[in-house]
Amino acid sequence: MDGTVVYASRYRNTRRIVEAIAGVLRSHGGVRLLPVEEAAAAGIAARRRRSGARVVEPEGSFLVTRQGPELEPGQLERAVAWAETVAAATASARAPARA
Repeated sequence: MDGTVVYASRYRNTRRIVEAIAGVLRSHGGVRLLPVEEAAAAGIAARRRRSGARVVEPEGSFLVTRQGPELEPGQLERAVAWAETVAAATASARAPARA
């Protein structure tokens, strides 16, 4: 599986989330991290579909605290679980159809 993770980060916490997600996805293939500033995020899925890619899971959203900013408890674990879901969906999408 080759994937692209598009993210926006005002502070460094989102980058921590993205790295956790990328760690899971890398164990299933390649992954590219793309800051939203480098991608027109609103149209990226459509452009990827036109080039033959499939979006296998909707975007994920993860929370930081208002004080800090620090990640809310459990957010890193949620990111890893979400990435596992993406990897599983990708694996099943690539599995050959049974006759």
